[in-house]
Amino acid sequence: IKDKNNKKDNKKGQIKLMIKKINYVENNKELSINLQNARKNIPLTQAQICEKINIDRSTFGYYESGKLTPDIFILIKLSEIYNVSLEELITKS
Repeated sequence: IKDKNNKKDNKKGQIKLMIKKINYVENNKELSINLQNARKNIPLTQAQICEKINIDRSTFGYYESGKLTPDIFILIKLSEIYNVSLEELITKS
């Protein structure tokens, strides 16, 4: 009986992890769209923004495509550049 309970707990843990990963991907896609839209509302190029926040342009491209998620410090800098709140930048558009 103990072995069956361990297997059930393990399966539940795996399901929870899958759900977290799915939510992460969905949230990351929303963030990438928000980043793209915010940048389009200001008169700066990707290269100019990268220079301001001291990151490589390819890294920034990964942020906008959803392949990478910027850390909180980059998000704060971007929200200042885009003149939007951090909440606006990271929540659903």
